[in-house]
Amino acid sequence: MTLTPAQHDSAFAAFERAVAAAGSQSELARLIGCTPANIHQLLKARRLLSARFVIPAESATGVSRHDLRPDLYPREDAPALHQSPAQHPAAHPSAPAAQAPLPSAGVDGSLSAPDTDPLEGMAA
Repeated sequence: MTLTPAQHDSAFAAFERAVAAAGSQSELARLIGCTPANIHQLLKARRLLSARFVIPAESATGVSRHDLRPDLYPREDAPALHQSPAQHPAAHPSAPAAQAPLPSAGVDGSLSAPDTDPLEGMAA
């Protein structure tokens, strides 16, 4: 996702808030595991915090990952423009495994669980 200029400005302001919350550029660098020169260069060029430092910066400063990098961490209530298969909720490691088949109604309307796999015997 490409950020609009307004979104970039907002994310950059969040980066500046993270620096202020840490107390200094050097302290933020120490807290997130990069060099003070890296933080200085990003601020001077008005670039956003690198992806690998967003979560450590959130943990260290309390500035939300959604604010620091909305292109990488959109808010849950914001509609996703596109979900790759890896981003799909069912692909998440905590997603439930395949569910058991639902009961089906018989000719007389009674419910019974299927006793055979309907795909059994089909070629892969």
